[in-house]
Amino acid sequence: MEGRRISTGANGVTTSMAGMVYPPAADARSREPLAAAAASGRTSFFATGIELLGAGLPAPSSVAARTR
Repeated sequence: MEGRRISTGANGVTTSMAGMVYPPAADARSREPLAAAAASGRTSFFATGIELLGAGLPAPSSVAARTR
């Protein structure tokens, strides 16, 4: 799903794909489709590796909604 959005020109951000924090160490089955989609859409994909929900913090979408 992430790859499809990225290939259309939307930059991607995730907190749940910890393996993508350092892409060279990530499984090729996860990394290569995202890399190809980002190249196709001329976009980027950023993984923070910080699981906000596990820390009791609000989900990023709810934070964004409050700042509008």
